[in-house]
Amino acid sequence: MTSRAAIWDALGGVADPCMAAVGLDLSVVDLGLIYDVDLDDGHVSVTMTFTEIGCQFTHVVVSGIYDAIEALPGVASVKVVPCWEPLWTEARLTEKAASALALSGVALHRLKRHEHSLKN
Repeated sequence: MTSRAAIWDALGGVADPCMAAVGLDLSVVDLGLIYDVDLDDGHVSVTMTFTEIGCQFTHVVVSGIYDAIEALPGVASVKVVPCWEPLWTEARLTEKAASALALSGVALHRLKRHEHSLKN
């Protein structure tokens, strides 16, 4: 049987594709996108958000979450529940993510440019 701690550890391995695109190794946990994890007799529910509504990589992130959790022993099912309240802000970043982004102003610029090019 798996534990909530094991689930959180697995989620810590789910990379955010936009961060990876600019050379930063930051997970959905590092970015504060995971709001809650519920485990009930092998059934896992993950409540999460995204940095913006309409994120083009939603399917990549959600797929990564399913893959990571389904690989854990004793998991019977996984459900990802998107949540938009409270709205995500940079205040949800872990210290690791805040430091990486603060040290990488170039990476932030690249990320914004990358997001802009995807929208156009």
